[in-house]
Amino acid sequence: MRHTCDEAPCQNPGHWLAGTRGDNNRDAAARRLLAGHALADVRGAAGRARAVQAAIAAEPDDLEAAIAAALAAGNPGGAHQDALF
Repeated sequence: MRHTCDEAPCQNPGHWLAGTRGDNNRDAAARRLLAGHALADVRGAAGRARAVQAAIAAEPDDLEAAIAAALAAGNPGGAHQDALF
């Protein structure tokens, strides 16, 4: 199955497409080249997750702004980075 949301543990059938593992890998590789896409984060998926976790753990007054800043830090080109899902 192919995952349209790029979230590996996703179990939502609405986010799946028929295809091979190779198709899914090619889809993800293509999305890594899209400015602002979560897969284009220079820290990689684990680094992105750690940055968001640290932003939340800091218990900021404006949680949404802290998460947005953590996401933006992984995209030095400045394009808006959307959530994976």
